[in-house]
Amino acid sequence: MRSHTATHILLGAARRVLGPHVWQAGASKGIERSHLDITHYKPVTIDELRKIELLANSVVLENRPVSTYIMKRNEAEAKYGFILYQGGVVPGREIRVVEIKNWDVEACGGTHCSSTGEVGLIKIIRAERIQDGVVRLEFSVGEYALKHVHKEEDILRNISHSLGAPIDKLPDAVNKLKYRVKSLRKELELLRSKYLSALSLEIERRAETLPEGLILIAETFEGSREEAIKVAEAICNRNPNSIVIFAGSEGDSSAYLISKIGEKAREKGISALEIVSASSRLLKGGGGGTPIFAQGGGSAIERIEDAIKYAREMVIKKLSTLKK
Repeated sequence: MRSHTATHILLGAARRVLGPHVWQAGASKGIERSHLDITHYKPVTIDELRKIELLANSVVLENRPVSTYIMKRNEAEAKYGFILYQGGVVPGREIRVVEIKNWDVEACGGTHCSSTGEVGLIKIIRAERIQDGVVRLEFSVGEYALKHVHKEEDILRNISHSLGAPIDKLPDAVNKLKYRVKSLRKELELLRSKYLSALSLEIERRAETLPEGLILIAETFEGSREEAIKVAEAICNRNPNSIVIFAGSEGDSSAYLISKIGEKAREKGISALEIVSASSRLLKGGGGGTPIFAQGGGSAIERIEDAIKYAREMVIKKLSTLKK
C-alpha cells in the first residue's frame, strides 16, 4: 500500500519538476524496493532527483487524504481528463479512481493508504535511462527507505575509517588520495620504463650471433605483450641488425607472439610477418602486421616453446637460403 501510494506521489512530483510531458510508462511495486518508469527526453540530473524527492516527501508530511471512487468512465474522463490513464487504459464502463487531494488522480485498481502520511519516508535510490525517452526511478518507502539511508551511512563510515578522516572531510581526503595515486602511477611508469630499458640491454647481451653481422633473439618473455613490444623496439632501435622474436602468455588461456626486425636485418630479406604468420599456427591462432613488425598468438599456450623454436629455425633457414 505504501509503495503503491508512493508511486502516485512520485509521479505527481516528477511532472511538476520535469514538466507535463512526463507520463507513466510502467511501474513495479514491491515491499523493499519499487520502481516508476517515466517518459522523459534526457537523463534526470541529481538536482532534479533531489527536487522530486523533496517535493514527494513534502506531500507525505502534509498528510493529504487519499480517496477512492467508483465512477462511470465518461463522467471520470469529463472531470479529470485522460490523465487518469497514467498506468494504461483500464477496461469496463465503470472505473476505480484514486485521488490524492490536489496532487494526483488516476484510474487504479491497487491498494492504497488512506492518507499520504502513512507512506513514511520516500527515498529515491537511483535513476537510470532504460530506453530512448524512458527513465526509471527506483525507490524505497517507510522503514526500507530508512534502511537504505543507514546502509549508505555505513558505507561512508567505513570509508571515513579507512581514510582516517571525518565524514565531512571525505571530499578533501579523497582528492588527496587521488593525487597520491596519480603521482605513484607516474613513478611506477618511470620505474617500469627504466626496468624495460635495462631488460632490453640484458636480452641483447645474450643474443645469438648470426652471419653477416646479424643478431637473433628468440625466447619466451616474462611480461605482457605491450612490454614485449617495447623491449623489442628498444633493441631494434639500438641495433638495426636485430631480429627479435618474443612469445609469452596472456592469462591462462592464450599466448602471444611478436616479431620486430631491425632495418639492416630487413634488408637481408627477413620478414616479421612471415615469422609470425607461420609460427602462430603452432599456437592454434594467427597473426598479422608488416615485414618490420608483426604480432599474433593463439590458444595453445602449452606450445609457446615450440613456436619460438620454429620461428628461430625459420630465420636460420632463410639466411642459409640467401647465402646460397
